[in-house]
Amino acid sequence: MNRHCREINKQRLGAGMGLLRQPVLPLVSMVQFLFITGPFVTVAEVIDEMPEPIETWFAPYSHPRRLLRRYEGHFLRLLDSIKNGAVPEVEVVEENGDRVDDMTAISCLCLLQVLTDELEEINSLLCAPCGCDLCGVGPTLSMGQEFFEIPITDSEVELFAVERHESKDSRRRTSREDPALAVEGHPFYTRKIPGLFHWRDGWSLILPKSSRCPNLEAEQGRCLI
Repeated sequence: MNRHCREINKQRLGAGMGLLRQPVLPLVSMVQFLFITGPFVTVAEVIDEMPEPIETWFAPYSHPRRLLRRYEGHFLRLLDSIKNGAVPEVEVVEENGDRVDDMTAISCLCLLQVLTDELEEINSLLCAPCGCDLCGVGPTLSMGQEFFEIPITDSEVELFAVERHESKDSRRRTSREDPALAVEGHPFYTRKIPGLFHWRDGWSLILPKSSRCPNLEAEQGRCLI
């Protein structure tokens, strides 16, 4: 690749790389700690009192309030309910299936939603310039993994035109447990085609070796969802 092409790629990747250099999650974790342990009624009060600039172990932030206010009105508002005695809308469990307490559940949901939103934006800024579609394809034949797994929410199931597999056996285990779930007498990942499976921890799209997500656009590798 010549110098001119490298410079163009750097420019196209600049916005995404900028977000990677300043991840918002360390700031959110800081706000969460201050809110839970301090005399604050709302998360907005914590953000208003944050000094600028701030430097964490991960990165310096010139305008942390600006970054946090992007999430204040929706995701971070979840934290307000911790001090209101609210019960989370969904159940959060440990990997062994044990339910966590309400404060931990709300805290985890908040962090997950912020991280998901942030990574979706970063991916959208990086994938297109690079022509990368790795998150929508299964392992290659040379890889050690038998399948890749993409978690799917209940509301997203209808977006995938693939076979669904839901049974008492699937709902009592995860995709990583041995022995593997059998479908027609064979491990589920040997079917060679993508499929939706309902596990103990929810739905996921299973991409076996050399398979592609049905919502991955063929020519440019863009996610149709």
